[in-house]
Amino acid sequence: MTSILIVKQPNDLAQYSPDEIRSWLAFAWGGQLGELKDFNWLGLSEMLTTRVTSTAPAIAIEWAYLAKTVFDFLLGRVSTDQKESLMISQMMMRAYLIRALGDVPNDSVLSVDQIVRWFIEGLTLKFPEVLQMTANISGLKIEDIRILRKLKNRLSILMFLYTDTGLSIDGHMQDWLGIHSKLP
Repeated sequence: MTSILIVKQPNDLAQYSPDEIRSWLAFAWGGQLGELKDFNWLGLSEMLTTRVTSTAPAIAIEWAYLAKTVFDFLLGRVSTDQKESLMISQMMMRAYLIRALGDVPNDSVLSVDQIVRWFIEGLTLKFPEVLQMTANISGLKIEDIRILRKLKNRLSILMFLYTDTGLSIDGHMQDWLGIHSKLP
């Protein structure tokens, strides 16, 4: 299948199974399909993410592993600003499935700890600094507002993950979630 499959855009892969797409990716990334410099990899990640959210969770997990692979590929090829957007998309996809299937420690998609670690490692401010900034949002510089907005985007994933799921939250993470509504 994949050795003769001609793919010019992500939708050309829409009719195939995760295993067939995974095989095509192996050929593509192995250079066996020639140069694919104009291929819309972001479109492929979006198509796969849509599969995750539009199929039953037991089937969606296979699409999620595949989407994670494409996200990881993209993360190695884009600017820092684009990386944040890709990571938000990837983490929201993970949170969606964790809500449906539960936390599976050490799983590359279903581990809550990986999302929490991503959040913590991305922090550029300490909690007291954020509290101080939120007390005077109208006096902040635009750069500081952007930093707080990035923080809120990341916190939104954790809010989605923890709201009404019964997943345990440590006290420090509870503090962060508690300021979500105060962020711009």
